[in-house]
Amino acid sequence: MFLSKRLFYSILFSSDIIHSHDVVFSLPVAKMFKHSNVIHNFHGLPWNEKRYINSAYVRFSYNTMTARAQKLAKLNNTRFVAISHFVKREIQKTLEILDDNISIIPDPVSEEFFEIKKRTEEGLIFYPARLIPRKNHVPLIKALGILKKEGPSGFKLALTGTVEDKNYFERIRRTISKYNLNSNVMFIGKIPKEKLFEYYSKASVVVLTSKEESFSLAVAEAMATGTPVIASPVGIVPEAILNRKNGYIINPDDPKDIAEKLRLILEDNKKRKIMEKHARKTAERWKSENIVKRLIETWGR
Repeated sequence: MFLSKRLFYSILFSSDIIHSHDVVFSLPVAKMFKHSNVIHNFHGLPWNEKRYINSAYVRFSYNTMTARAQKLAKLNNTRFVAISHFVKREIQKTLEILDDNISIIPDPVSEEFFEIKKRTEEGLIFYPARLIPRKNHVPLIKALGILKKEGPSGFKLALTGTVEDKNYFERIRRTISKYNLNSNVMFIGKIPKEKLFEYYSKASVVVLTSKEESFSLAVAEAMATGTPVIASPVGIVPEAILNRKNGYIINPDDPKDIAEKLRLILEDNKKRKIMEKHARKTAERWKSENIVKRLIETWGR
């Protein structure tokens, strides 16, 4: 253990650039190795995400991460990477970081998603997300109630995730029962990668009704598989989705809007197939080879 610590210290000491994705690591390293440039990668925004957390312990943890990020932003040997324009704006506003000190580099999407063959199962709606309040499932369920009443009614919604917040989960279940959707909604739990690929392959549309996202890898993965997306204007969505071309941006609190956009995709197979091609084309910006080029450019600044 002692030798490994010495080796680790030696590697960091001799490094010109240290790129970290964890503020718990970035802050002490930036203080300790002031001769090195430390690049911190922002994936989440704890000061925003804590608003949707019920646990006092987790909120305390998020407050601690925010305090560390604020201290990190004041150091002279630090630069930052934001994974979306939204994240850049938020860290500038909250941490008062200069524009020139932030690079925008999205998260990459694994090549495996680009290799998935579409075998669309008409009417399958897929929402790959945790069952937590921030993901905002209830308006989506209400939108499905509208579709069941007004058409098209032959749909299935597949929801991933385990029960993390019992009260929130019960609210989802009650809404499903209220709109008589028990036969239309599937809880598929935490699924392995192979099953995830299968659902992306079969999905007619992927939905994201989230209230807060820094990036939304689910949106990027869905588009890489050639699946149209309807989503809230969060994370990468405003810069990735072009209405009527590769998906739709929706008001996440308006079930009527969500239902209308779902209907446009579910009822027009010809239009959906065109959107599938545009979605896959859009996703090429998140291929690993393109992200690596941008990382190298950032490291060389």
